[in-house]
Amino acid sequence: MQCIRVGVIGAGGVAQVEHIPNLLKLHRQFKILGVYDPSRKVRAFVGEEFGLETFSDLDALLAMPLDAVVIASPDALHREQSLAAFAKGLHVFCEKPLCYSAGDIDELIAARDRSGKVLQVGYMKRFDPSYEAALKMLPGTARTLRYISVEVNDPDA
Repeated sequence: MQCIRVGVIGAGGVAQVEHIPNLLKLHRQFKILGVYDPSRKVRAFVGEEFGLETFSDLDALLAMPLDAVVIASPDALHREQSLAAFAKGLHVFCEKPLCYSAGDIDELIAARDRSGKVLQVGYMKRFDPSYEAALKMLPGTARTLRYISVEVNDPDA
């Protein structure tokens, strides 16, 4: 099996607690080549804690010989960073939300299709039994579905 070379974009909480440790544990499948974050303090912590090369410039990370990126930056940056990764011919795993509008998702789908790469959105409830039951209740297919809003109420609250 080929080891996938990964860059991490955004080194905040979800990257530090989930993505970086999980990718490091799966060292036979993934090799983190670098982490981009605009914060000097965050880069210093990630470099020291995980022994990873860090970048203050996104283009410098994207210039590495990467196969894919994990985007764990603030939500408002997901669209532009995904587009930048596709422009470099990289697979994209992006934290939710991927973007804010149907027009934005159409732009990302077009960029994904042009690049021939994979776009995956990280959503931790994907295999939750309640999520799977909700999918069965939806009309149409994933091709026709544009937006879902879910409100969860705690009956014990």
